[in-house]
Amino acid sequence: MLSFSESIKLLRTAYKLSTRDLAMILDIKAPSITAWESGKSQPTLEMFKSICNLFAVSSDFMLGFSSKIYNEDFLLELEKELTAFCFSEHYSGSHKDLIHDFPLPQKYIDEKLRVSSYTQVMRANIIFLTRMYIAYRIARYTIASPSEQRYCKALIDNKDLLKKYEDQEYMYICRLNDALFKSTIDPIYDIEQLLHQRGLG
Repeated sequence: MLSFSESIKLLRTAYKLSTRDLAMILDIKAPSITAWESGKSQPTLEMFKSICNLFAVSSDFMLGFSSKIYNEDFLLELEKELTAFCFSEHYSGSHKDLIHDFPLPQKYIDEKLRVSSYTQVMRANIIFLTRMYIAYRIARYTIASPSEQRYCKALIDNKDLLKKYEDQEYMYICRLNDALFKSTIDPIYDIEQLLHQRGLG
């Protein structure tokens, strides 16, 4: 079993995130990620929950209490939350206008079909990809929107950053589409395989 510092580094590298990328998604400074990975500090309880939610991994795995990465009840809880946020026509949250209508396959919408059609690691991939897509879409909108410019004046003229957010948003929506509709292929990010390769699983 891994320590928290080992687990967070494993997840970040498995999901191909730089410390800056992960810090941006979690809305913290990059040195905090480095400090966690070196074991010099620990995240707050709320930040710990955010990490588990982002990667859809169990808290017991993150804390080194279990070698089991995923928890079925936790996955179902996150899936219910995300489908309500992103895809429900009844959702009226402040960022609803930022999320494109995304046609979900019936095998994902139906809970029983979802469980039988997708492995846990693939379902975790879908949760992660959805969250990343939302994060970069909101980040891009925040920079580009005139109504938000007073909050990010230093970023307004940063065309490189805006382009990066556009590219990342597009990449994650494409990968999300693949994960949802091509469930017979291997997961895009396979934590279990990485653990096995390193002799840890």
